[in-house]
Amino acid sequence: MYAPATLLSLALLAASGARAQDPAPSDASRTQDVSIEEQVRFTTALYPAAVDNLDFESFRKIIAENVTSTFPAPIRRTSSLDALIDVLQPQLKNVDTHHHFGAQVIVVNADRSEAVVNYTCIATHFGRGAFVNDTRIIYGSYMDTLRPVGTANDEPKWKIVDRQSSRKRSTGNAAIFQTGAAGAENSAPKATGTEQGASPNADGSKTNGMPSSSSSSATAQL
Repeated sequence: MYAPATLLSLALLAASGARAQDPAPSDASRTQDVSIEEQVRFTTALYPAAVDNLDFESFRKIIAENVTSTFPAPIRRTSSLDALIDVLQPQLKNVDTHHHFGAQVIVVNADRSEAVVNYTCIATHFGRGAFVNDTRIIYGSYMDTLRPVGTANDEPKWKIVDRQSSRKRSTGNAAIFQTGAAGAENSAPKATGTEQGASPNADGSKTNGMPSSSSSSATAQL
């Protein structure tokens, strides 16, 4: 049986050993990663407000000028921010949108020069004019790659340099995106129902459940 003084010595020895094993360097490293994750989260959180307000100029604050983007048809792939804006503007000018982002998974690479974020998105589109009572809801996800581009307040400013968009399902009237829909006298035939997966076009090609790119009512996951 140990004497009280001996027990106290053993306890102090155990405590000092535990402190010696504290991973201080990795704690500092983790703090840096958390800071990057917060910057990435902030950048991606600005996108819904920009697109819902049709504030395409604000895209330049969060998306790199040489961004590459891949969307379902009809957008498919663009290789610059200007090209991305050029294809988004016509599709969104006749609708009001509400984007809701879900859970995010952020992975920062070892040298902290790049981060990849995966998150789900529900994009609700409300028609105008003849389509004021119609909606189009698209369920999908984004995979964004971000890098520090320039500086803001002496800290890296992370921007989206690549965006991969995929669509899980959509429902509602795709005709609300037609050019001139807001001022149309009569509603075009509705493309309603729930779409999932790939479906063949007249020419045999597949566009992940979307109309072919030649269709004026086609829309991508936005």
